[in-house]
Amino acid sequence: MKFLRYGLIAFCVLLLALVGLASLKSSTWSAEGVLVIEAAPEKVLPFVATPRHWLEWDLWTDPTEAGFVPRFEGPESGAGAKLSWKTDAKHGELEILGASLAEGVRYRLDIDDMPGAGEFRFEPYGEQTRVRWKYSGDLGWNIPARFLFPLLQGKLQSTMQQGLGKLRERVKAG
Repeated sequence: MKFLRYGLIAFCVLLLALVGLASLKSSTWSAEGVLVIEAAPEKVLPFVATPRHWLEWDLWTDPTEAGFVPRFEGPESGAGAKLSWKTDAKHGELEILGASLAEGVRYRLDIDDMPGAGEFRFEPYGEQTRVRWKYSGDLGWNIPARFLFPLLQGKLQSTMQQGLGKLRERVKAG
């Protein structure tokens, strides 16, 4: 009986230690990607401000994924334009919050109930455009995520860079 009591006490101490460690870790996360696209900013903007175009370059909204079903709401482009989707494995929703050349494109993205927000900035770079993509969110009190996210942050940034590469190809294609 003593063994069981000591085991239970040890488990509770370990659990409290993990919660304490998690509370010291930041709940916020962010990732960024940057790429130069061989086109003027006004040629790039529509591919980011229009949710239908995200299907052509964004890796999180892949129409070839099994069971992919998209739904569009609101205006075609700009503030209020929405895309929601589901697949056999996940679901998500994208909403454009604002879009202009001067301010860039701000959006809200929720994938599998993990909300995040981001923005695209379009910086003229000669006759090209430097596209800067920032994405961030808050993990709240999801203790496993607080420990795992630093390990996954590199993968997220790599995915964003791949998406920017596909965006560049799409803009070039017109």
